[in-house]
Amino acid sequence: MEGLPAVGLGVVTLRFLDDRPEDADWLPPEERRLLAEEVARERARKESAGGQRLRDALRRGQVWLLALVYFILLAAGFGLTFFVPDLVQDRTGYSDFEVGVLTAIPYGIATAAMLIVARRADRARSRRPFVIVPALVGAAGAGLTAYAQSPLLLTVAITLAAVGILAAIPVFWALPTAFLSGTAAAGGIALIAAIGNLGGFAGPAFTGVMEDSTGGFETPLVVLGVLLVVGAALVVGARETREAAKEPELSLARE
Repeated sequence: MEGLPAVGLGVVTLRFLDDRPEDADWLPPEERRLLAEEVARERARKESAGGQRLRDALRRGQVWLLALVYFILLAAGFGLTFFVPDLVQDRTGYSDFEVGVLTAIPYGIATAAMLIVARRADRARSRRPFVIVPALVGAAGAGLTAYAQSPLLLTVAITLAAVGILAAIPVFWALPTAFLSGTAAAGGIALIAAIGNLGGFAGPAFTGVMEDSTGGFETPLVVLGVLLVVGAALVVGARETREAAKEPELSLARE
């Protein structure tokens, strides 16, 4: 049942999502032309920098750096998400239904935050702050969740953690695509995703083992919060290649 909506969305996407700006009939011709020219300029700039082959991408320290950042984001995200219901029930004594309602609130707010942060990041000159700041917010939320006891404080803490982690992930993907293109982009993105997705296993496994061995969620959540701080620090060193300013006419087209 959970998989059916994704399958349906895949069919809709295949049918209705345009592959390139010039195919977007719902845009005026002038905007299609401006966007197509912008894409061509970005591609030419990346290719002129060299190193667009697969092996060049796999040798780049930036690719491995971003893979580590993505690993941290997913480890913290899944490490928290998998155990939120258990955590809430242990500390509040609520029924399964009440736990479900309470834990849904933070992720509903986080969904809205993802859209807001992504929109603001798309208008900014640098996207790194929109990964760094949410990661730090997520770290603060994870640390607060570790020790929050009252239902209200627990909800606030989980909301901060969810907002920070989930808002950082979409913007994160603008970083590797800023300096990779062609075959290098395919290989580099695949490597980042492969290593990062290991965090989806490592985070919950670590949280579960530590909860069993310590008898509580305090230690694993604090560690996940520290990892997010490390991830935010690593993003500071991430390369970001973007033009200093967009043409005014392109900005109008985006509006």
